[in-house]
Amino acid sequence: MLPSAIEEISYGAPVWVLDGKKVAGFCAFKNHLVYSTHGKIVTEALADELAAYKVSKASFQFGVSETLPEALLEKLVQTRIAE
Repeated sequence: MLPSAIEEISYGAPVWVLDGKKVAGFCAFKNHLVYSTHGKIVTEALADELAAYKVSKASFQFGVSETLPEALLEKLVQTRIAE
């Protein structure tokens, strides 16, 4: 999805950076995982698609055994790149 992105560590978690802009990141915890959008505009723009998740300003939580739909991941990344 992001072949030219660079993986870095930010605040102790992996993040993918494209042209100097943080595009996506993940964190793992005992009872949940977090996808970080690195921009509240993304979570606001995709509020309907994220309604099933626990959403904060620039991230959302999902279950450890849950798989995010590929279409949602694509929308998240493309929305952040366009931001």
